[in-house]
Amino acid sequence: ESGSVTAGGDVSLAAKSQQQVDSLAFGVGINVAAASGTAGVSAAGSGASSTVALATKTIADIVSATVTAGAGTGRSGSVKVTATDTPTLSTRAGAGSLAVGVGAGAGVGLAAGVVLADTPLEHNVSARIGTAGQPAPPGTAHGSRAVDVMARSAATLETLSVAVAASAAFSGTPFAVGALAVAYAGSASTISN
Repeated sequence: ESGSVTAGGDVSLAAKSQQQVDSLAFGVGINVAAASGTAGVSAAGSGASSTVALATKTIADIVSATVTAGAGTGRSGSVKVTATDTPTLSTRAGAGSLAVGVGAGAGVGLAAGVVLADTPLEHNVSARIGTAGQPAPPGTAHGSRAVDVMARSAATLETLSVAVAASAAFSGTPFAVGALAVAYAGSASTISN
């Protein structure tokens, strides 16, 4: 269905999308083992995973309509069509592990920490005058000054991943001590327009 807009001054059409998504994930693992007669074996593990996904569509369009700015008043007029998308995604993930093994005969400490953070963003921003292949009459815009069409995307992605693992072993025998600590932190951020 078609229509028309006639204005004595400026005509402005704006679509704005602005999202704020914050994510926090953490894990902690602590273990202490002590043995007076034999071996003190301690193992601790921690993990954190955070996924923040956002899909947006921001459209400002004049479709199947005639828009005239600055008509019949002797004043000038402009037509402005604007689409703006400014999402902010913030992901924080952390994990910490501590293992302490104390034994008279042997001391063993094993600690592991794993962090995964994923932030995919898919957004579509468009501003137009017309139909872009739709089965309808085309849209038109007339201004005695300017006709501006603008689409703007300004995404902000912040991702922080931290993994810490600490292990300690103590033994009454100097050759029967073992400590192992492993930490992994991984982050992935993708933007699709």
